[in-house]
Amino acid sequence: LNSSIHSIDVFHSAMILMHKFILSNPNFFLNFQPDQKILAAAGAYFLSTKINNNFIFIDSLVKQVMLLFNKKYNRQDSSKEYLENIKETIFEYETQILTCINFDVEVDLPSPFLLRIKKELGQQHSKVFEILCSIMNDTYTLPLCLFFDPSTLVVSCAKFMQDKFSIKMDLDKICAVSEFQINLEEVQRCQPF
Repeated sequence: LNSSIHSIDVFHSAMILMHKFILSNPNFFLNFQPDQKILAAAGAYFLSTKINNNFIFIDSLVKQVMLLFNKKYNRQDSSKEYLENIKETIFEYETQILTCINFDVEVDLPSPFLLRIKKELGQQHSKVFEILCSIMNDTYTLPLCLFFDPSTLVVSCAKFMQDKFSIKMDLDKICAVSEFQINLEEVQRCQPF
C-alpha cells in the first residue's frame, strides 16, 4: 500500500494493530489466504488512519488494494462489484480487529522519543537519525512493540547503533528525561538484534 501520504505514526499504529490481531487470533490468521492477509492489513491501515486523525477515503484505499491484486494476478478488473467486495472485506477486517483488541485503540508511538534523540544528536547527525528511524521501523516487523513500550524500543535501537557503529549518544541523558521513565534493564532485554 502507498503509505507515503500518511505519517509514520499511521504506519506504526497499523503494525501494532496487526500484531495485536495476529497474537490474539493465531489460528485464524494461520488459515488466511495471502489475499486475506493483504485485506486484513488494509483494514488495520484504515483503522490506523482514523486513530491518528490522518484519514484516508475508503475508495482510495480500495483502489490501492485493487491495483495490487490486479498486478498480482495480471488482470484489469475494476468492476463495481469487485470494488464493493474489497471495500466490504476491509470493513469486515476493521471490525474483526477492533473486536479482537476489545476496542482498545490506545497505541503508544515512538515519535516523542525519536524527537528527543534527534535533539540529542543535533543537526550535524541527521543521517544517523535517519538510520535510527529505519532501524526503529524494522522493529515493527517483529512483535516487540507488544512487549516493550516505544521509549524502550527507541533507546534499544539507539543503543544498538551506539554499540555497532560507535556513534556517540548520551543514553543516560535521554533515559533521565523524567517524562519517559526508561529502564536500562528493559532496554537490555529488548535488544532485538
